[in-house]
Amino acid sequence: MVHSADLYNHYHRIWKQLGSGTYTVIVGNVHEDPQSLCRFYQAHGIDAIPVEVARQQGRHFSHLVSNHPFSAGDPNILQELGDYNIRMMYALGKAQWNFADWNKLYDLILCFGPFQAERLAYCENTLKLEVGYPRFDGFFNGEFDKATVLREFACIPDRQTIVWLPTWGELASIRQYGQAISALTDEYNVVVKLHPLLDESDPGAAAFLRQLPFTAVIDTPIDNVMCYVAADYLLCDYGGPMFGGIYVDKSILLLDLPGAVNDPLVGTASADAELRAVLPHVSTPDTQIIRRTLHNATLWEEQRRIRAQLRKIFFAPYYGFSSKVVADILQNIEHITKSLHLSEI
Repeated sequence: MVHSADLYNHYHRIWKQLGSGTYTVIVGNVHEDPQSLCRFYQAHGIDAIPVEVARQQGRHFSHLVSNHPFSAGDPNILQELGDYNIRMMYALGKAQWNFADWNKLYDLILCFGPFQAERLAYCENTLKLEVGYPRFDGFFNGEFDKATVLREFACIPDRQTIVWLPTWGELASIRQYGQAISALTDEYNVVVKLHPLLDESDPGAAAFLRQLPFTAVIDTPIDNVMCYVAADYLLCDYGGPMFGGIYVDKSILLLDLPGAVNDPLVGTASADAELRAVLPHVSTPDTQIIRRTLHNATLWEEQRRIRAQLRKIFFAPYYGFSSKVVADILQNIEHITKSLHLSEI
């Protein structure tokens, strides 16, 4: 079950491993028009139907995969449509959301690695399996050529490239840091990729950024792996992008916002807040402070060692074949569940 076009970029490599005709994508009705969304997925050769059509037709699935239980609004729809519900984790960070009590609705959760599995230990009746980060398989498999991506982003080839990946909602750093970061274009390519839900919380954000001298402002759905291929440095505030940077070993500078730990999606025990103890971060939208940090070669060399340690905490080591790991689990799910039942006898 999906609720946005952007989830295609999260999961299409898994679907390719499964093979066409072996699955159906149910389209939720939360953020985008389900009919338009269905046409988007069908244009990619995917069997897709709106959730309301599936309900009207009495469709039922032995196994139903979703990234959270609100893709169709009412979480009870998961139980209505699926016998065995599987959560495919899609991000790290924002702990009060990602590790909320509704995870207990799932029979199986496919986690990126040890950290998520441990944080979900309270779901005592839910199986947790570690699968890595499927959306990034293309990064390790040479799916994107860096020179080609830089041209698509209108970058100057002989400059280093900064990619800024702000979140959405109250924790988006766009308004606070936009001018300071855009001033770095005198030395760097600076590309901004907006969160797919940003337009709901700040409809004028893209227009605000386009008034500033960024190399590129991207507000349409693309495969974010391209951003990581292009980046020499990542600028992130809160949510998932910093963890992608850890996974693919990119230099990461975090942008602080006051009161972030009080956000209802984050909290004091959220990893995106806690990482500020070990990753470089700035609390002031000052171009020269950011520039000096980017110029600090000693800092970035030390950060490589820290990121290597963090990868072991957050991710199972299936770099480049995580999608196959997930597909293998889904294709053998009945054997897995049967073996669990046998072990309980």
